Amino acid sequence: MTQTPTDTLDLATLPFWLWDSFPQPEGAAREVNTGIPLDSLLPHRELPDTVVRPSMFKHHTLQVEHGNMLPRQQQTTPAWVFSTLVVIGALLCVYYRLHKVRVGQLGKALFDSRAADRLVRDCNLNRNVILLPMGLLVVAALCLPAHAMAIPESGLPGYLLLASATALLYVLRNGVMRLLGNIFERQQEVKQLITGNYLFHLATATVLMLLIPLFFYLPGARNVMLVVLAVFVGLAFASRLFQGMKVFLTQSNGHCFYLFYYLCIVESIPILALLKWFILQ
Repeated sequence: MTQTPTDTLDLATLPFWLWDSFPQPEGAAREVNTGIPLDSLLPHRELPDTVVRPSMFKHHTLQVEHGNMLPRQQQTTPAWVFSTLVVIGALLCVYYRLHKVRVGQLGKALFDSRAADRLVRDCNLNRNVILLPMGLLVVAALCLPAHAMAIPESGLPGYLLLASATALLYVLRNGVMRLLGNIFERQQEVKQLITGNYLFHLATATVLMLLIPLFFYLPGARNVMLVVLAVFVGLAFASRLFQGMKVFLTQSNGHCFYLFYYLCIVESIPILALLKWFILQ
């Protein structure tokens, strides 16, 4: 007797689906019946309506002033600054090489009058025409950061105008000092003072050419390098003033002491003008 097994599954009671064997027309959307109602698992979520609020930038006193696009500010250093630094550095090296001035010898001459006399004699620096490039080099170097902080939008023409005006004032300053020396009949002392100033300016230009590239090309350190440059120039000015004091205070004549007063006034005029401009800014 054949017995029907009771442990078999009744496939007719289980949901199942089959792929449609008939070809669907092209372009018709095919619906697949998976046997599971998705709306019961993923109920439809009602989205809130879009809320429209009035703009807070309308009907107030702060109206738009610039309707067009504003140009982006250039934070990079112009190419002419690099070219100027290269030219000043090259001229400085040529001057050292042409007159056979050594850095160690120059450092001793800044604070020793005998070493300064030997440097002037050995390097043939006994004429004003030969000494003048020292002052022009320091003027060209100092005008670069001054132009970048004061009038950067003027570009290369503004820098050339600033450097030319500063060089003219530098030459007039030396002329006034020689005039005072002739008035008080102290030509030799004034000549010694001007020569010492030129040597200080040559050393200052040398150090500035090492610091100014950091001012322009060190990211995020322009303000710090500006303070470093200001402190260095201030220390160089104080040292030069102290050396000039030694030249005049060692003289026994009282008129020479008054001459030092007048020369201090001449030296202080550019510093006072710079301080006034800084305070006004």
